[in-house]
Amino acid sequence: MQSLYQDPVAPCVPIPAWVFTDGQLHIPEIALLGALLSLGGEVTISQRRLAKMLNCGQETVKRYLKKLQEKRIVSITHQVNADGGKASNRYIVQPWVMGDKADG
Repeated sequence: MQSLYQDPVAPCVPIPAWVFTDGQLHIPEIALLGALLSLGGEVTISQRRLAKMLNCGQETVKRYLKKLQEKRIVSITHQVNADGGKASNRYIVQPWVMGDKADG
């Protein structure tokens, strides 16, 4: 699978200006936020698939998802299968993210 940013048919999702001017997010966090937004902002997906989309390692995705959660930009819901096994987590970009940061 190609990187999200090399795929010419990947959806182009505008990232709010505050993300770049606020100075609180690092490049990997912005890339991950962009990937989640391009998937609709609310998605159930494995960290492995996100890593493939961004052409990086799973540990990198895990680390920066946690940072986005700590900054209250993304909420993470851990899910389990009916048999009690792990399932892909649900990631939800908070609605205020697409507005001004003062809204959040």
